[in-house]
Amino acid sequence: MTGTADGKVAVVTGGASGIGRGIALRPARDDARVAVFDLNGTEAKSVVEEIRSAGGSAHAVAAGWGRIVNIASSSAHSGQPLMTHYVASKAGVLGFTKALALELGPKGTTVNTIPPGFIDTPMTRRNEAQGFLGAGVDHHAAQTPVRRAGLPEDIAAACAFLVSEEAGYITGRVIGVNGGRNT
Repeated sequence: MTGTADGKVAVVTGGASGIGRGIALRPARDDARVAVFDLNGTEAKSVVEEIRSAGGSAHAVAAGWGRIVNIASSSAHSGQPLMTHYVASKAGVLGFTKALALELGPKGTTVNTIPPGFIDTPMTRRNEAQGFLGAGVDHHAAQTPVRRAGLPEDIAAACAFLVSEEAGYITGRVIGVNGGRNT
């Protein structure tokens, strides 16, 4: 063990064999904790045991169950001037989510996306200070049907639900957390 990744976590998908196995073993040698994801749970556990027997820390995961929540943007619905590249990429996340939900559903994994609305974050406040928000945060909050800006905790709450057992029959959905904007 070289210790160059001490305290880090490496997530390796397809880590049960071949190139994925080699990739999983390397960060373990550097003192990272490794999560080995693979459809073959038995083989993933074998790689984990190999890592542990060499003194590393690892855990096998994602065969037959999983939750993926992609974060998009409400601008994918409404557009945004001077941000064509950003809007296009976030719209791509919506299509990616829907297609991936169809592919992974039979394997027990749900895939959904949250496009946040107007969220009060440090980046939002920096944009306000630079004059990029026009009339500012309070003005935009007043234009939102619930009359407030969203908070990171609002997005986290929706995400927590989507990754729960209770959301096991929800997949391929766009869950707008936007206070009623962009509906």
